[in-house]
Amino acid sequence: MELRPRVEEFIEKVVDSYTDEEFRNNFRMNRRTFSAVLTLIAVKISTQDMDVGRHTIPAKAQLLIALWYFATPDSYRLVV
Repeated sequence: MELRPRVEEFIEKVVDSYTDEEFRNNFRMNRRTFSAVLTLIAVKISTQDMDVGRHTIPAKAQLLIALWYFATPDSYRLVV
């Protein structure tokens, strides 16, 4: 299977530049609510520990991925 190139810094370059309407359309909540939820759960889903394997995805990215997945009818295969 051939690996496809990934978009580098997608959140920083694309998601962070979404208008408020685009953000709400993609993640089904406004940025303020997103920030509040992230503040509540970031410590629980973040870790700096790595014994083997890949580094943990940052909490912000984890939450954005989960919200996008919950907000769209696309399959899991399209998310990752």
